[in-house]
Amino acid sequence: MRTKLHAVLCCFAVILMLFRLVPIRADGYAYTVGEVQSLIDGIVAYKLQTTGSGSVQDWISGEIASGAGASSDWYAMALSQDGDYDFSGYRAALESAVAAGGSASATTREKNALALCACGST
Repeated sequence: MRTKLHAVLCCFAVILMLFRLVPIRADGYAYTVGEVQSLIDGIVAYKLQTTGSGSVQDWISGEIASGAGASSDWYAMALSQDGDYDFSGYRAALESAVAAGGSASATTREKNALALCACGST
């Protein structure tokens, strides 16, 4: 009887530990696709306003291309999934930054590789 109780308690402890491995959202709220798209649209509108860009394509060709390899790569990667834009100026600027050897860390090199792939480089 004592070994059965011990086995049940061990199983219960394992189950409790497994539940601790499941990520739990702090606010308990799941966002809808529409809410996520609204957040994205708000970020893009804010960046267009603060950079003085007239369109998303102007932003990509101007501010994002000038920050290639330093500050704008995540925007380029996200926008490559959001629409049909021309990333040739950004891609050329990032390729130049990579060729200049500005990628000291492995993480930066990986980010640059992802950005180049997302923007159509082969």
